[in-house]
Amino acid sequence: MISRAQQEAFQLPDAPRRTISPNVLRVGFVLNIYPFGATGSAFKMNPAYKIVPYVLAGCVVVALVTAVASLIAAVVGWRGPHRKRRLWRFACCLAACPVLAGLIYVYFYHVFLPGIARQRELQHREQSARTSRIETGDRAPAFVITDADGNALAPGNLQKKVVLVNFFATWCGPCIAELPRIQAIWDEHRQNPDFALIVIGREETREAVVAFRQEHGFTFPIAADHDRSVYALFAEELIPRNYLIARDGTICFTGTGNVDSELDALADEVRRQLGASP
Repeated sequence: MISRAQQEAFQLPDAPRRTISPNVLRVGFVLNIYPFGATGSAFKMNPAYKIVPYVLAGCVVVALVTAVASLIAAVVGWRGPHRKRRLWRFACCLAACPVLAGLIYVYFYHVFLPGIARQRELQHREQSARTSRIETGDRAPAFVITDADGNALAPGNLQKKVVLVNFFATWCGPCIAELPRIQAIWDEHRQNPDFALIVIGREETREAVVAFRQEHGFTFPIAADHDRSVYALFAEELIPRNYLIARDGTICFTGTGNVDSELDALADEVRRQLGASP
């Protein structure tokens, strides 16, 4: 029997976003390897985005064929009256090939792929909002969980603190790519008594999350949510997920997926909340 978590795993990539170039990232959108830990309906590409590259590629082929044909005709009829015209046609068609190839490159990397990326990101955000049980401004759900070191995390000992809750899974590529950024936040604020962090392994065992933390050299507090009971208070599906709880107990930031801009915003929001008066 395949678990729900494993079903999601089949749709998740393993390529860390921060180690690849922006152009390759754009290609990732088209190949469905963009590093979101997302599942759901298949992505639908606007047909208009597909047509133009094929038209331009067809023009390149026509130009090449015409250039070769004109050259052959010029050589065969070298002493004929149409030699100059055929050579001129050959030169024009040959010169058009790199121009058309350049247009294909510009369209592909500056119009086609960015357009697909925007559509994918919009779909991701809609799905993330649809599957989340809480939103920014809501009261954080009350939960109790014990981390791998035996420390209990409960509403009673989190009052007046800024709390970052991260959900991940040991098999999730985007989660693994994101966690070094969470570790960086922990390194920056771990000595602040007003800050708390808990990284929760959804449908994981204590042994699995401890081994995972040791394997990757992380030092943040980690816990196992083997039955999804804590995760279910926050969302229905999709990982990685981040929820930042302000001192007053409300959600002040939510994020889904290994997205650099969101993780930058999360780090800034943690600093802002910790800078606020208790």
